[in-house]
Amino acid sequence: MSFVCGALLSTRDDTKVLVNKLVMDYGLPASARAQAKAFMELIDAWPLRIFVYDLFSVDITLILKFISVSTTYLILALKELAFMIIKMIADKEDETNEKENPKPTKPKTVNITNCINPVLVLEHIFGIFRFRITNQTLRPTSGPMKLFGLFMTTIVTIIFIISFDVTKILLSGKLELVDVVKDFPTVVILIQYVSSAVMTSCLLSKANIRIVTLLADLDLTLHINTCDDFYKKSKNCSIIALVVVLTVHFISSISDFFLETTDASENVTEIIGSFVYYLLNLVQDLEILLFFLMIHMLKCRLKVINHYLVKFIHDDDSQDKISVYTIRQRNAKTKNNFNLLRNFPVSNLGELSLAYDIIGDTCRLINTVYNFQIFMTLISAFVYIVIALWTSLYYFQYSNYAGANIIAIFLWCSSEMLTVASMAFVCETLLSTRDDTKVLVNKLVMDYGLPASARAQAKAFMELIDAWPLRIFVYDMFSVDITLMLKFISVSTTYLIVIIQISHFM
Repeated sequence: MSFVCGALLSTRDDTKVLVNKLVMDYGLPASARAQAKAFMELIDAWPLRIFVYDLFSVDITLILKFISVSTTYLILALKELAFMIIKMIADKEDETNEKENPKPTKPKTVNITNCINPVLVLEHIFGIFRFRITNQTLRPTSGPMKLFGLFMTTIVTIIFIISFDVTKILLSGKLELVDVVKDFPTVVILIQYVSSAVMTSCLLSKANIRIVTLLADLDLTLHINTCDDFYKKSKNCSIIALVVVLTVHFISSISDFFLETTDASENVTEIIGSFVYYLLNLVQDLEILLFFLMIHMLKCRLKVINHYLVKFIHDDDSQDKISVYTIRQRNAKTKNNFNLLRNFPVSNLGELSLAYDIIGDTCRLINTVYNFQIFMTLISAFVYIVIALWTSLYYFQYSNYAGANIIAIFLWCSSEMLTVASMAFVCETLLSTRDDTKVLVNKLVMDYGLPASARAQAKAFMELIDAWPLRIFVYDMFSVDITLMLKFISVSTTYLIVIIQISHFM
């Protein structure tokens, strides 16, 4: 695909070069050159480039990106296999040394893990382990954790195969396309669950530890590591988001159960299959919820930087001179009153630049860890919506299709759209907060009343903002922002129109 599309683009470029020679040939008659110019405009109007749903183009760069992604994960897998035994031996030695020589150190990551602990606990139930906590210290996942994850994925896969409708259809000899297609979204979600559980527990443990560690270092840099109220609000936000996800799934599952299991011929295996699908869908949303919380944490800390910048600007307006390299002693403990600007003033732009650099590095790691989950979530959401609409039209035409089933399908489609919308929304808010940061730093750069050293730090800060765009990309193909939601709705609407048109000929 990439080669033939690249060859087409190369041939178009040759055409453009030839027509350009005609345009630049002043020896030709005026009418001939006018026609050549019109030809050139036509070439520019038709780029002859193949796009996949307006997300990315099919050319030679696509195969390069595909090879790059495959090579990256192959290297990660080989590294994990090569050092798995060494890590297990090293972990056992570390545990032995800690038991013999315990060190009373205060962990930095406890506050971060406490904020996301409710979601982590639910992930552990389904065999997804991002790290293990030993003596309040983050360590890579152990062998028993990996074995438990493999055991859970195997059990879920076996239950799914047993309850899969196609098995019964093949045995009975009655194979219809709609019976095969309607269970395809469950297959996609099962693939995501199995792949995600194995990758998270075996390949991405160090990256997850690094994310939490960087967040802890960021809090230390911004002087909010001892502000209890900040972490209480963050944990309350996590709990509220988790309750919303569980409530949406509960409403969708209960409505679907009562509306579609009223048929007396439905047996236990079909009910178990539906229950497995509900659980797999919940696991998928839990992973996206954790991604949502990680990006939300970065946004909250970037807002703290913006608050410091606002204070920096206001202090400059109220004083003739401002200290740039002021080093302030950090308080041991703060009150529960959440006022960072009063309790922990930051006057050094260098500290804020360092904090932004940590945010950029953390955003890059989050992008690496959640690439696969975001990609598979988009695929499963699109596949479910399209197939749900198609099967609904099919049953509506050829069977006694109850109107109540429309409500169940509407709820599930809304749930899938809500998942995509939550990803797009939280990434868009992070980008919006970054734009606010850029505006504030630009005010410092353009303030010629500041000392030369302060403006130099502001310029360095601006270059750092440009270097870290804080944009989440899915395998370098397309970005996750509000435009992704609009493209997703556009593609889904297009396929809905196509399905309605095709259904009249079936």
